[in-house]
Amino acid sequence: PAKCVVSGMEDCSEYNDQCLKDEGGQFVVGGLCRGGGGDPHGAECSEDGADCRNTLCCRNTGSFCFEKDEHKAVCMSTCEAGHIDQDEELEYQTPWSCALISGPSLPSGQSGCVFSYGDAEKLMIDDVVGITSVDCGGRNCVDWKDFRDHCSVDEYKQKFDSAGNVVRVSHCVEYDIHPQCAIRCDKMSPEDEEGAICADLRHQALTDRSVVIELGLPFWRGRCDQHMNRMRMEEVAKEVGIVGAGTRHEVVDEAILALNPPCVTEGLRECVPDVTTGDFYCDRAFNGVCAECYIPGTVNSAGYIYGVRHRCSLSVLKSVDYSIVQYKPECKTNVPTDQCCLYTGECEGLSDPSAASLNDE
Repeated sequence: PAKCVVSGMEDCSEYNDQCLKDEGGQFVVGGLCRGGGGDPHGAECSEDGADCRNTLCCRNTGSFCFEKDEHKAVCMSTCEAGHIDQDEELEYQTPWSCALISGPSLPSGQSGCVFSYGDAEKLMIDDVVGITSVDCGGRNCVDWKDFRDHCSVDEYKQKFDSAGNVVRVSHCVEYDIHPQCAIRCDKMSPEDEEGAICADLRHQALTDRSVVIELGLPFWRGRCDQHMNRMRMEEVAKEVGIVGAGTRHEVVDEAILALNPPCVTEGLRECVPDVTTGDFYCDRAFNGVCAECYIPGTVNSAGYIYGVRHRCSLSVLKSVDYSIVQYKPECKTNVPTDQCCLYTGECEGLSDPSAASLNDE
C-alpha cells in the first residue's frame, strides 16, 4: 500500500494559501481547522503518540490523528496503510487503516479550512520526449538545460534561420520547424498562399531527402501529421497512467468520458452534424472537450480538401448526443473499406478473423 504523508508548516511563506489557517488568519496548530464553539470534542489537542479518538486533533504542527481501527487512533506525522505493529501483543496486531480522524474540525476545502495530504506524483516531460536518453558526453542528459548545453549529438546542433536555411549553432536544439510551416501546415482556403507553401514543402520532402522541414528530437517530428500528433498524445497519456492509452488509443480517463456531458446545445449550430456529408460531429474522446470531427464514407462525403480534419472515434455514435436515429450517418455503402459502416455497426461480412473471407474487406 502507498505511504500516506500529511504535511504541516509553521511558516506559510512556502505553501501560501495552502497553509492551514483559522477564521482569524492564524496558523492552526496540528494542521486541522478548529471546530468552533459548538465542537463537542473541544478538549485540548493530543500529544504525539497519544490516543486522539476523543480530542480529534493533535497539538504539534505536522502531526495528525490517524485511525488504526475502531479501538485506536494516534497522533503522528505519517501513516502507512496496511502496516502492522509487530511489537504489539498478537491479538492487537491488526493493519492500520490510516483514516484521517476529525469531527467538525475536518478540513472542508473551503477558504481558511484546507490541508495538504500526500505528495503529488510528477511526470517529467524531458523523460517522455527522450531528452534524458540523449548522450551528454558519456552520460545521459539530466534535463533540458543539460541537453542544450552539453549534448554531444552533432545532428541536434542546428536550426532554421528566418529564410528557412539550416544553420549550425553551438548548442543543441530540442525541436525546430521550417518558418513557412511554423504557423500552419496546410492550405486552409484557395487563397491561402502561406499554407500552400508549407503543403508544397511537405510534399517535396516525401520524395527529396534534401528538403528538410523539421529538426531536433524524433519525438517531435511530424508536427504537421495528424497521426504523429495522436501518437504523441497517446504516449503522454500512457505515461500519466491513462488506462488503454498504449493499447486502445484512449487518451482521456474513463471516469471523465463516463460523465458524457452533451456537446450539442439547443439553439446553437455547433456539433449538429450533417448526416449526408459526415461533417460537424463532435467527439470528446480526443481530449475530453468537444472537438469537431467527421465520419468518412457518407453519401455526400467531400473527402479531404483544405485544412486538418479529424475522423471521429468509432464510439462517437454512442455518445449522449448522437445515439438517436436522427444523427445516424447516411453511409454510401456497407463495405468496411468505406469505413462509414464501422461507425453504424452495419458492415457486410464477418468480423471474426477465423471465419472472415481473405480479401480487401
